Amino acid sequence: MRRPVDRIQTVVALGLLALFLIVATLLAGLTTSRAYDSGLRAERQEHATHRPVMATVVATNDLSSDDSDRGLHPVALLRWRANDGTLRSGGTPKRQGDRVGSQRQIWIDVAGNLTRRPRAHGQTIADAALVGTASLTVVAIPCFLLYVAVRHRLDRRRFDQWTADWARTAPLWTRRSS
Repeated sequence: MRRPVDRIQTVVALGLLALFLIVATLLAGLTTSRAYDSGLRAERQEHATHRPVMATVVATNDLSSDDSDRGLHPVALLRWRANDGTLRSGGTPKRQGDRVGSQRQIWIDVAGNLTRRPRAHGQTIADAALVGTASLTVVAIPCFLLYVAVRHRLDRRRFDQWTADWARTAPLWTRRSS
């Protein structure tokens, strides 16, 4: 580290590392916390409004087209009692073992409509971890690209200095003038 460009590179690297550690820590903490809190709210809301009921398979087909033109998939037509006691029915993707007359657990909302299983706590944790990792990446990439750009510029300066030094030194080694 005798050359000024080496000292500049070290200062830039340490400065960018400090910037990354400070900004990434704050941003990751904030975004992870908010994602986790949002996930907990969704968990609580879904656990309060979704409930399991037993449904009877009333019909199955091997292939049925859906409205989104994504292709064909097996469907089971289910029938269940809503919260108010009315009989409801709806289609859902067929599971292995679905036969006419068989029972299976489904989830319904407060209106008695078919819905998905409530959000699991593991999903909340995974989502928060993903958001935290993404925020670290959002900070790391610009810091890294800035370091690469500075390093490239300093390497060009080193090469120019080396060329100038060699132009002065070459005549002494090669016994010819430039």
